[in-house]
Amino acid sequence: MIDKKGKKLIIYDSLDFFIPYMESENIDVFRLYRKRDFLVSSLKKIFLKLDLFAPFWYEKWIRNIVLYNEIIIFATKDYTFIRKIKKRNPNIKIVFWYWNPAFRMGIPRKEIYSLTDLWSFDEKDCEQYKMKFNTTFYFNSIVLPTKQIKYDCIFLGINKGRRRYLEEVNATLNNLNIKSFFHIVPDKGENNPNNIKTIPYKDYLELVSESKCIIDILPEGQTGQTLRPMESIFFEKKLITNDRSIRDELFFDEQNIFILGENNISEIVAFIESPYKKIESDVVNYYDFTNWLKRFESNE
Repeated sequence: MIDKKGKKLIIYDSLDFFIPYMESENIDVFRLYRKRDFLVSSLKKIFLKLDLFAPFWYEKWIRNIVLYNEIIIFATKDYTFIRKIKKRNPNIKIVFWYWNPAFRMGIPRKEIYSLTDLWSFDEKDCEQYKMKFNTTFYFNSIVLPTKQIKYDCIFLGINKGRRRYLEEVNATLNNLNIKSFFHIVPDKGENNPNNIKTIPYKDYLELVSESKCIIDILPEGQTGQTLRPMESIFFEKKLITNDRSIRDELFFDEQNIFILGENNISEIVAFIESPYKKIESDVVNYYDFTNWLKRFESNE
């Protein structure tokens, strides 16, 4: 059995693209569950409730859980598996980090407070649900491909109830002869006659490299920063956003960030065409994955 003493385990169920950038000599990264076909997966809930054949359902982290000292879990709606972790390794430190708003992931129940150390990227949720705050993060090691500029600004994302507002923003930009690219993926269950699908993150980065600005529209009820501002500062791309609280962020500079509903829309063309103002490297590095990890240790 591999000696993992001193290693951190991260359970992460989102972009596969990020996993190699998270992994290191001291960090293992796994998805929560193994991929199974639909027929087999339909039995999963029954067997897991009975705590039968856990290694068959979970990724291979479950086999070595006793050897880890610390685990960071990107919040999931169902966290009954944490009981299994505590049963197998009672002394393990567990950080449960909300990387989406609580209203979307599920408001933390009483049990999770006794099992884990609760953190969130959303300061409003931290205040309301007594969690600790840690920022959204990105990676210094991700390099943007070199492409010729094709667009003034781009938006890619799932609808999340934002479609009407997004379409209004796109229409406003078009009326100002601003060349935009909007790719709005329908919500689950939403009508999708054009079969619009999520674009792989690697392809998305190519689009970012072809654009002067990134558009970031927060869904209603969210205050925590998305990946878009992170991409903006790490790739030195301008940001157009509806997030008025972004003025309070360390990286805010009015030369780089245009706030919809606050800045004068007649000035947006000049904003897009003006050069990006380089942010101090210490500020950018604050949001790097390595420093994000350290903040869990310092209880900042």
